Amino acid sequence: MRSILTLALAASLTLVATAAADISGTWKGAVETQMGTLEIAITFQEGSDVAGTIETNMVNGKIENGKRDGDRISFDLTTEMGKLTFDGTVAADEMKLTMTGPSGNKYPFTAKRQKKAEK
Repeated sequence: MRSILTLALAASLTLVATAAADISGTWKGAVETQMGTLEIAITFQEGSDVAGTIETNMVNGKIENGKRDGDRISFDLTTEMGKLTFDGTVAADEMKLTMTGPSGNKYPFTAKRQKKAEK
């Protein structure tokens, strides 16, 4: 009986340790492309895993196909020019992402979580 309880406790702790951290809030970064600097603001909705919006100085839209697996994250943005795919990792207040453009060009960048305004 004792070994069953120990096993159950170990399994519970493992699930807590591997649960994805909250990513809600706004994350900002910049990507250097052949067309110039693309300023990106990614806002993840509170209470959701990978849902929200992306705003740039060129395109805006809703996050699509959002997925999380541990520290891995991926999501898409469909634009008039085609689909942008974002893939990378999340650690604390920093996301290391690669944006893949409609033609397959890859653009690595870092996005940092913005501090919430004091009320």
